[in-house]
Amino acid sequence: MDTCRMAIIGDEETLLPFLALGVEVHPASDEKEAERIFARLTKSKELTVIFITERFYPTLKEEI
Repeated sequence: MDTCRMAIIGDEETLLPFLALGVEVHPASDEKEAERIFARLTKSKELTVIFITERFYPTLKEEI
C-alpha cells in the first residue's frame, strides 16, 4: 500500500493540530516565507497534498 504524504503551510497556531494527524507542518511568518516554502515543497515528488491556510492563499493562488 502506498502512503500519502501531506504538508501544510501556515501560521504556527493554525498548524499545531495538524501535527496530531501526521501532516508535515511548515510554519511561515510572512508571505515571502510562505512563497519560499511552497516553491520548495512543490519540487518534492514525495508529497501528495499541500494544504495552505487562508492567510497565505491570496499570495499563492497564482502558483496553485
